[in-house]
Amino acid sequence: MRVQASLCINGRRSRILLTEKMELVAGFAAKSLVALADDNLRQVFAYLHVCDHLILGRTCRDLNRLTNEHLASPDLKLSGPSVTDNFLAWLLRRLPADTLRSLDLSDCDLLSRAGAIRALRRGNVAKLHTLSAHMLGGASWKTDELRKLVNACPSLRELHADCRTKGVGAGQLDLLIGESALRPRRLVLHSAPRQQAEEELAGPPPAAAAPSLPAAAPSADDESAAAEAAEEADVASRAAAFGECLARCKSSLHELDARGGVLDDSGVAQVSRLVSASGNELRRLLLPGVAALNEPARMRLFAKALASSKTLELLQLGCSSINANAASTLAGALHANSSLKQLELQHNPLLDRGAISLGRALAINKSLKSLSVPFTGLGDGACAALALALEGESTLATLDLAGNRLTADGIQALATALPSGSLTSLILSANAGVGPRGAAALAAVLPSAKTLTTLRLDGCCIGPSPCGRLAAALTSSTVAHLDLSSNEIGDLGA
Repeated sequence: MRVQASLCINGRRSRILLTEKMELVAGFAAKSLVALADDNLRQVFAYLHVCDHLILGRTCRDLNRLTNEHLASPDLKLSGPSVTDNFLAWLLRRLPADTLRSLDLSDCDLLSRAGAIRALRRGNVAKLHTLSAHMLGGASWKTDELRKLVNACPSLRELHADCRTKGVGAGQLDLLIGESALRPRRLVLHSAPRQQAEEELAGPPPAAAAPSLPAAAPSADDESAAAEAAEEADVASRAAAFGECLARCKSSLHELDARGGVLDDSGVAQVSRLVSASGNELRRLLLPGVAALNEPARMRLFAKALASSKTLELLQLGCSSINANAASTLAGALHANSSLKQLELQHNPLLDRGAISLGRALAINKSLKSLSVPFTGLGDGACAALALALEGESTLATLDLAGNRLTADGIQALATALPSGSLTSLILSANAGVGPRGAAALAAVLPSAKTLTTLRLDGCCIGPSPCGRLAAALTSSTVAHLDLSSNEIGDLGA
């Protein structure tokens, strides 16, 4: 048997290119497989798919030995159209007992979730500790499917899977509440569709009953009181379930993402308890669209929790209607917080007053590295406050001021602070007031701003006049990325 353009055994081609693979492995163009040294044969073997391993294992004793060695590896990753329900069931039974520790089945489009559960239940996976199973069959897991998966493989210590639920009620979070339940590292909460939420609140339709004597119709006040009582009971049930879920997962949860404003007042209170709880491992908190944070009492509660947090590194509060007063409360928490590295407040009406409060906090805070406040109504007053922070002892490295009301005067105040600060990225996109004068002010300080590597001025109405100064400044600056798109610089500026 000799290797030609590709290796063909039992009608399967493993597509090993002769010139690339054999020269890399053994340094020759063609050679008999039986003449290869063991180490060279192992390297050829490493290029093959697991299906080819199993086919080759039936041809000779040496290849069978290599097949067994490869299948005895503690880590196994499967992909491609060959991974079906029947194939996985057969393969897991074929594996040596008590050897597999990590299995990756992510993006196997032809493998169903039910088939994966059956294969794990019957396979040699008694010591399996880590399982990755994202998007099996092109869809996410349901909570009852994950429960069956965990029961089928009780040795699991770490499960990477995407789960879809409808809302955040007690029924949906049941998978995370029990004593032997999952302990996720990342939890994403999506809001249920409005029609579904109304149906859940209304409850199941009444069952048909036998005809009886007509009863007195309830009054409108009685119906309203009953509806309010049912709604309050439902809210209390969801809040209790969510709070218990966060309490049980606090030692494992690294990221909590509540998208679409799914959290109400009670949800914000539960999240605040998690952030301030001792022993929590939360690193990333994303609460986009949580309008409850605009209420002074809720923001004070959340800010108090943030001030005491020792683990939180990223906080995203975009589109949450946070005004200047709420931003001032949040800035007060930054005075005491020592863990937060990234703060995102995009699309909130902060205005200059809110940004000035954040600037004062940055002059004291020694951990924050990135501040993102695009489309928040900031003006030149915000630039002056942020410039004072950069000239001080601020550790800020990334500043995003896109889509605001900045003018050349504000940019000039900000530019004077660049040489003394530690800023590496400055984003000023979509600030039409920057103009040629603002761009010239930045060009004047670029040679002395030794830490700046990214400068974005796209959509700032710069025109061709300051391009000569920018070009001259770039020759002695550290800027590696300059964006001047959406500016009418023309041929002259180019």
